[in-house]
Amino acid sequence: MKFLITLDHRRVALPSRDEQKLFGSCVVKIADARHNDMSDAGPDWLKQKIQYIVSQYLNKTASCNKLQQV
Repeated sequence: MKFLITLDHRRVALPSRDEQKLFGSCVVKIADARHNDMSDAGPDWLKQKIQYIVSQYLNKTASCNKLQQV
């Protein structure tokens, strides 16, 4: 099983909904997350949310729809 996880797409567009369905990918947008906060120095709430979403996705313990509502 292979995974690719990216945390920010500032310069490259994310897959369309059709592409997500075709390739089985999941795009989760975190409200109030800023590009410059996507680092170890970012706010704790954001780091915790990222860790939660990634672990749920990798462990397949939550559907994409559920993760998008977190």
